[in-house]
Amino acid sequence: MSAAATPIKDEKQLPAAHIRIAGLVQSYRSLDGGQYATEITMPAKDAYSMPSVVEVFSDQRIANKGQEVDLICELRGWPRTWSYVDKNTGEQKQGRRLSMALRVVD
Repeated sequence: MSAAATPIKDEKQLPAAHIRIAGLVQSYRSLDGGQYATEITMPAKDAYSMPSVVEVFSDQRIANKGQEVDLICELRGWPRTWSYVDKNTGEQKQGRRLSMALRVVD
């Protein structure tokens, strides 16, 4: 359950679509297939801002609740489409939304 990642001196060294996530583990849950989803609260940028909360996915549990982590994650994205009827015109339309997820790089 080591959350220690290879130290990166400069975030500009990260490959495209990778990001550093550092913060406090709030919770984790196991998913089908032996994977885990971990909720992490990152520090607020200043005393008046709300902290960001993200969920990262991994092949193993990365830490316990209350532990600090510093991880490198890959940003993954995919489109989702669905059909719907426009309420104003009654016309059949296609909706589209992009989803994104953070996956811990081992």
